Amino acid sequence: MQTTIPSDTVTLALYALYGSLATGVFACLLALINNFGQRRAEKKADIVAVKAEEVKEVLAKKAIATDEKLDSIHVLVNSDMGKEKLKVAKRSRRIADLTKDPLDIAIAEEDEAAYAKHQASQGVVDTAAAAAAAGPGPNV
Repeated sequence: MQTTIPSDTVTLALYALYGSLATGVFACLLALINNFGQRRAEKKADIVAVKAEEVKEVLAKKAIATDEKLDSIHVLVNSDMGKEKLKVAKRSRRIADLTKDPLDIAIAEEDEAAYAKHQASQGVVDTAAAAAAAGPGPNV
C-alpha cells in the first residue's frame, strides 16, 4: 500500500524550507554587515586614538614653549621692576640728602627698604628657577 502526500502538505513543507533558508541567508548577511561595520568602527577608533595622541603631543610641546615664554617675561618684568625701584630709591635719597627733611629721609629709607626687599625676593625666585632649569639632582 502506497501513501500519497497531499500536495498542500508538500507546498507547506517547501515554503517552510524556503523560509528557513531565507532566514539563514538573511542572518548570515546581517552578521557580515555587522562584522564589517564593527571592523570599520574599530579602524576609525584607532585613527581617532592616533590623532588624539598627536594632539596631546602638540599641546604638551606648546605648553612647554608657553611656560618658557612666561618665564622669560616674568624675568624681564621683575628685572624692570628692580630697576625702577632702584631709581626711585636713589631719587628719594638724593632729595633727602639735599633737603635734610625728616619726612624726605623717612621716604628714602622706605624706598631703599622696598628695593632691598624686592632684590631679596627676586634672589629666591632666581634660585628656584635655576634649580628647576637644572633638572632633577643625581639622587632622583
